[in-house]
Amino acid sequence: MHYSITTPPTSRAAVRPDPIDDALVAEARAALSDALASLPFSESLGRRTSEALFRPPVAALCRRCRARNVAIEKLIIAIKLAWSSLTENRLRLGEAAPDVLAGAVSACIGAYFEDEERQRAE
Repeated sequence: MHYSITTPPTSRAAVRPDPIDDALVAEARAALSDALASLPFSESLGRRTSEALFRPPVAALCRRCRARNVAIEKLIIAIKLAWSSLTENRLRLGEAAPDVLAGAVSACIGAYFEDEERQRAE
């Protein structure tokens, strides 16, 4: 018997995505910090409240990122990486921290696709 060894074709799964650059994480950290600076620390702080709070700074971040053709997936990862570096704020938020992060991500997704739909309409 004769065996031949061949290299399998390149698949999309084998191609690694571009890494998240530090500048994008720094931009996301600045947007989160701006919103957290005015964050009211109350018992009723939930996902919807934090989404409304993060909406303006995250919308500005989304506009800048869409202009540079940054994918939404990268932007969400950058927000989560930035969030992990804001240890003091996360500790102050306590049990509400996951809901606040979820609000920031929801605000990001909403703003990103709202801008996309607006561009299509024009």
